[in-house]
Amino acid sequence: DGAAYVFETVHQHKDGHTVAVEVSLQLVREGGREARFVAVVRDITERKEVEAKLVASEAFSISVLDSLSAQIAVVDSQGVITSVNESWRQFSRENGAPQLAEHSVGMNYFDVCGRADGSACGKEAGAALAGIRRVLAGAQDEYTLEYSCDSPEQQRWIFLRVTPLGNSQGGVVIAHEDITG
Repeated sequence: DGAAYVFETVHQHKDGHTVAVEVSLQLVREGGREARFVAVVRDITERKEVEAKLVASEAFSISVLDSLSAQIAVVDSQGVITSVNESWRQFSRENGAPQLAEHSVGMNYFDVCGRADGSACGKEAGAALAGIRRVLAGAQDEYTLEYSCDSPEQQRWIFLRVTPLGNSQGGVVIAHEDITG
């Protein structure tokens, strides 16, 4: 048999209402010659509506995260950063880590802590890492830490809160809030 062609389009009924459809065309050969196309048209309106709701829900979740003043990183059970908010990216840019601002998703947070150890903001990195691991392991419900994170221009104090991510895959939400006041 011949090649199949699949595409999506919108079909308008005689009464004016429209439906999203998927059209599948299959070229059928008879006796070695192209004889006809067989078409299957499937209504995919419901699927398209669900996809649109999913996109809107994701955009809303990102908007909520980006509205928070705390620097938020969502980390999976292996320590890989799966999401950050705009405050995280802004803090990274302002503190000499533009690569962290733009490419943190996919990085391992444990490695980030390891590189921070000994820096102006990393004096407590080892303690923070141990606390994160305890929350990930379920040995602790929450971990908090206040630490100094000075910039060249000012002395700052940060409040770190690590809470379990409420999903079946595990992970944690890590929030850094500037409490300098």
